[in-house]
This record gives sequence, C-alpha cells and structure tokens, in this order.
Amino acid sequence: MYKSILAVILFSSLVINANGSDVSTHQNPQFSFSYWNDNFGLQKQLEGVVPPGDDDFMTASWRFEVGLGDNILWRSLEVYYAIFTNRVANNRFDLVAGRYSQEFRRGPWLFKISGGLLVRGSLGGAWLQNQFHASQGYGEVDLPYLSQNRVGGLLYARAAYEVLSHKNNSIQAYSTTALRLGAGPTNFRMGVEGARIFSNDRLPLRGSVTLRLGYAHYLRPSAVMEPHFNYGPVAGLQVGSVYKERVGLAFWFTENQYGLSDPHYGITLSYRNGGLRLPQFHSVMFP
Repeated sequence: MYKSILAVILFSSLVINANGSDVSTHQNPQFSFSYWNDNFGLQKQLEGVVPPGDDDFMTASWRFEVGLGDNILWRSLEVYYAIFTNRVANNRFDLVAGRYSQEFRRGPWLFKISGGLLVRGSLGGAWLQNQFHASQGYGEVDLPYLSQNRVGGLLYARAAYEVLSHKNNSIQAYSTTALRLGAGPTNFRMGVEGARIFSNDRLPLRGSVTLRLGYAHYLRPSAVMEPHFNYGPVAGLQVGSVYKERVGLAFWFTENQYGLSDPHYGITLSYRNGGLRLPQFHSVMFP
C-alpha cells in the first residue's frame, strides 16, 4: 500500500517537471494555519443569527501547511488533526493525517495529486475539547476512546476545468476522489466553484470571495465511521484578503460538508515573504 502511495507521488513529479515552463520561480515558503469547528466561536452571543452545530461527530479540526510555488505549480506538505465524538454510541476518536500534494495546470485543466498516512485513535482530542469547553462555560464531554488504534494510507486526486477565466473572475467545475485505507472515510465530490478577486493598484490589500456548490458522497467502511459521514448537496462560502502580498486571512462557512446537515465555520491565517497565494477550498476541506 505504501509503495503505491510513493509511486503516485513520484509519477506526479515526473509528469509535472516534464515541461520546464511549469517549474515555479516562487521558492520562498508559505505557511498557513487553519481551524474549523461545527459551532461558531461566539455561539452564545450570536444565538439565532448563525446556524448552530451539533457539537458532535467532526467537532473541531486543525490544519498546518507549508507550500512552495504559484498558481501553475504548487507543492505542499500538510498535517491535519481532527476530533470526533459520538454521544449516541458513547465513544470518541481523533484523526491525524499527513500528506504531500502537487498541483499543476494543463491549459484550462487543473490537477492535484496527494499521498500520505492517516492515524485514528486516542491522540489528545478529549483534553483539548474539554479545555475549550471549560473556558467557554460549556459542560465536559466525557466519552471513552475506541479501544484500538488504526493506521492507513491516504490517496487523493482532483481534476477541475476552468469554464471561465477572465481578469479577476473564474468559474470551474471540479471532481475529487479521496481514498483513505484502513483508518478513515473514502469520499467523492463534484460541483462548481466561482471566485471573484478584488484589487486596486493604489491599495496594499486585495480580497476574494469564493462560492462553492456541489455534492459529496462518503463511503462508510465500518460501523465506527458510519455515523460520522453521509452524503448530499453541499455549499460553501469563503471570504479572504491579502495584505501587501505577505499576510492572508480568510473566513469560510460550509453547510453539510460531511453529509450530516451540520454547519462548519473556519479561519485560515497565512504568511509568505511576497507572492502569497489565497486559500483554497479543496485544501481545507478534510476529511
């Protein structure tokens, strides 16, 4: 299994670098940190204004990325950490994933290939969740961990076609496949994503708005994973800004991201010494 993951990564590198024009000139690294939760941070203060989450299943997730390249070729290393709870089944587990990804373009087509590892088990999520609950005045979530840890492989592929690419506007149709072997859910996604960039040469700030509409289907390989993922139409809205091409901030909202009619709210903070790339929806959406 792991040899297959390595083969995919090496093959993608050969395909991308076969064309010298795709070699990026932006070799300074970009660092991004993301956090998302199924409850808004000011849930009590904004009760009735934003949809409340269930505070269950995929209840919180973090992502750290180091990336190199530009919009033609992007290479990245990512680490994800997610906390899962199940109050009905009276158990919990955490997921940690690491993956290497390459994105590249061929005309109007955009591709992404990833490979990595996924670990499921007792990885500190209970302590983190209850520390946060205590600081916000919520009750403790006292659930036992599943008795057995799991380690598996992770393969991911994305293809998108630019229906419109004109100045600061773009529309693309996309399809993704995520294979998580032995420790996590496999899923398929497809849909349409539109983006608008706002910029002015006299201002040090540029902004973006991205809207995503689509469909997600999770294959549930075991009774453990089955309650946490389902299928159905999904929607997402992301608003981002970049200051002096160095610091980026983005907020996003998704509905039914994991097929359970549950909202999720996220934030991404990025830094790069020039040429910062705006956050990508397909990167922060995990599992």
